[in-house]
Amino acid sequence: MYKVCLIFVLLFIFCSDSLAQTVNNLPLSVKITMGKKTKKTKKLVIVAEITNVSKKNIVIDKNSLGYGISYFTDNAMFMSQGESGRGYEGRYLMLSPNESYKNALTISLNDDFFKVPRKYRMNITYGQFLQTQFENQEVWLGTIESNEISFNIRKGKIYL
Repeated sequence: MYKVCLIFVLLFIFCSDSLAQTVNNLPLSVKITMGKKTKKTKKLVIVAEITNVSKKNIVIDKNSLGYGISYFTDNAMFMSQGESGRGYEGRYLMLSPNESYKNALTISLNDDFFKVPRKYRMNITYGQFLQTQFENQEVWLGTIESNEISFNIRKGKIYL
């Protein structure tokens, strides 16, 4: 029995170390920054940037930057998610090592979730699940979450 437990402990340690290395060695990174407020008070502009941090070319789908958007408060969460179903056509781009792609995303904050004046936090997810090729190279598959940014809503207006 002792040997079986020891094997499970060693297996757990080995697998969790491998998993941590996989997560820390992602070939892409995603960062968001605040853009500007739009003239309409319930819209927010953020700049999303995806960077190839590997040593080889990586193909991304530009449409997948902002696939998921998560909003948080101290006690609640709201998430919107895109989809790439039947008939989906991506906009593919090959990123060289250290090359980035930036896109400004205008986000509507009209949902009931944003009616309470408070501080909100958010992040976005790059998500690519459609197995395909671009210029004879596989498109990178998986998800990557960005950093988190925050904003306040008071009296129906956004404050950065």
